[in-house]
Amino acid sequence: MRPIPLPPVRLISLPRRWPRWCPALAGMLLWVVGQGVAAEVATLAEYLPEGAIGSVELTNLAALVERIEQSPLPGLIADSDDYRKWADSDAGRKFRGGQAILEGQLGISLSAAVKRIAGEQMFLAVYPPSEGRPNPDGVLLVRLADAQIGPLLKDKLIPLAALAGDQVRLEERNGSLRARSRDGNAHAALHDRWIIVSNDATRLEAVLTAVARPDAPADNTLADSPAWKNLPLKVDSDATWLRVCVDTRRIQQLVNQERLLPAKVDNPLASLLLGGLMECAAMAPRVHGTLVVGSSDFAVSLHVERSVQQLDAAHQTLLAAREIREPFATPVVPRFLASLELSRQWAEWYRRRDELHEPQVLPEFDKFETGLATFLPGKDFAEDVLGLLNPALTIIVARQTYPHLKGQPGVQLPAMAVVLDLKDPQKGADVFNLFFQTITSISNIEAGKYGRFPWVLGSETHQGIQVAFARYLQTPEGKELPLVYNFQPAAAVVGQKYVAATSLELCRDLIDAYRKANTSPTGAEAAQKINLELNWDPKGFADLLQANRAALEAAGLQAGKSAAQVEREIQWGESFLRQLNRWQLRTLVHDQSVEVRLTGSWD
Repeated sequence: MRPIPLPPVRLISLPRRWPRWCPALAGMLLWVVGQGVAAEVATLAEYLPEGAIGSVELTNLAALVERIEQSPLPGLIADSDDYRKWADSDAGRKFRGGQAILEGQLGISLSAAVKRIAGEQMFLAVYPPSEGRPNPDGVLLVRLADAQIGPLLKDKLIPLAALAGDQVRLEERNGSLRARSRDGNAHAALHDRWIIVSNDATRLEAVLTAVARPDAPADNTLADSPAWKNLPLKVDSDATWLRVCVDTRRIQQLVNQERLLPAKVDNPLASLLLGGLMECAAMAPRVHGTLVVGSSDFAVSLHVERSVQQLDAAHQTLLAAREIREPFATPVVPRFLASLELSRQWAEWYRRRDELHEPQVLPEFDKFETGLATFLPGKDFAEDVLGLLNPALTIIVARQTYPHLKGQPGVQLPAMAVVLDLKDPQKGADVFNLFFQTITSISNIEAGKYGRFPWVLGSETHQGIQVAFARYLQTPEGKELPLVYNFQPAAAVVGQKYVAATSLELCRDLIDAYRKANTSPTGAEAAQKINLELNWDPKGFADLLQANRAALEAAGLQAGKSAAQVEREIQWGESFLRQLNRWQLRTLVHDQSVEVRLTGSWD
């Protein structure tokens, strides 16, 4: 079992006066008197007082640490150049020295200590600031995973209390050991298998009273608070599980504001991708999420509890949805790398842009329309272009094999396609074909500047579908062709789909995929309303990295790196990507909420 190397991440800088007393206080926090076992509960919120504005609960951390130890990840981290630099730095040497002292005192490894101390259940609750305090109050409750670790910590760490001098004051009362800092801003209590830490003595006493009882309190607990009711609970005993809850309604009341986020943004792309979700979160009564990590997969789910129907008309345009039953909303093509599907009410979104964006952004839309007139003269963008579209817009990225070349480009770029869902296929095809022809014509004028042969517009029939594409009068030939030969534009209409691709190969693959989808039965999965879906295949990117190895090596050498370092970096990246399977991000529209869901797996 390989120990876990820690990456070079520095979270905060500690004040210089802390080292004198902080180790001893840490020892006090970890010591557990006795080996009593409190009643098992589904959530530690049952021991916390009500009134919190947010919480984080972590269960079964030990399983995650165990899986990481047995995975290739520690080796990949240890072999990375960033980790080696950190390990040779002063910070790295100090960390290893502290780790050696701790492991020598406890007689166990650092990872074993983490599993035995914090591996079962932890709960952090954040409360509004107490009177006279500028910052929020917090309570951390830890249930030790191992009853035997308490006496060990007592024997090994309590002697360090003398190092703290008068910075930490200790008191043993009613079977509990209490510690507080001299300034009164940190309090801790140790009782049986419980560790309690807080900056507020009153709340610490309330939690200490609760955990000292044989059973959890029956009422007036955080678990009874409206924002914490009906939250999903951990069901897989082998999984590591994290749950977050934020009482946004309480925060709105505390700050005396109706909304927590602005209604308008200054970034059109952020508005397009996140504007609907942000508007839901701005006035939602609560936001909650979970992270579940299994033996070879994970799932993140974030729920913003506000109905789309409660939004204004402008923001509703950003939360259009398409109902599907398949595992993927986007088509599956050979050599797949990534895909994105967005569902938006495009024309209405554009017409209401002044309700969604800050005033200083709006002139950029006018400039965009002026530039678009070059490609689509006499067309109103909202009515004559976006008005032709149904909500779903799809982008597909895939690797290429370059069948149109006698050779390959020196740098191999993936092909990309944009798929538009047309309300009227004939009318939409006319407009977008005009756009396609104009783009290729303008690109031809610039051909010589970029070192490629000019294109000639041609056509072919593939699977009964007419395809317009750009072809070369003379087939380019060579081992390391210029970058521009990654592109061979093509376009086709498949049913209601208008496909515009940077390569004829990908256009054909999409025709095959859509023709197959039209004849395949509907998936058996439960229907989901997809507002956004992003898929990516790490193994495909590893293949792309391998295909461009020579170009990456040359770029690394040119940047002043050694050949060995460049080889090591490329090999590390490829090995890491090949450990991962396909990941998926979705935004789902439910009746009373919007959910963001991220799933993935590894070998």
